[in-house]
Amino acid sequence: MSDLPPYDLYAEHPPFYQKNPGLVWAAAVFVLTVVLTVLSFPPYNKAEFAYAFAGPALFWAYERPRFKPYALTLFAAQAVAWTILLGWLRHVTWLGLLLLGPLRTPMLS
Repeated sequence: MSDLPPYDLYAEHPPFYQKNPGLVWAAAVFVLTVVLTVLSFPPYNKAEFAYAFAGPALFWAYERPRFKPYALTLFAAQAVAWTILLGWLRHVTWLGLLLLGPLRTPMLS
């Protein structure tokens, strides 16, 4: 493969997921964390997902990602999940809801 010039149409090019493994991990962890977190609360009543919502983040941590993308991905996933979960608050404005979700995330403990 290294013997071929870069403009060769028949050269094998690595697929997207091999070129950007960090981005693929971040997207997968983001989506799975949001889905598992939202499903573990009412109205879905699938509380078993609460046991697994942190699983994707733990598996990604074993890959030793850089800290900043890891932390930003998990913060964004929890902020989106809590914004969705708090959407039942009808007496809160849209701005209030969009601010409440991300502010609720750091208080998890």
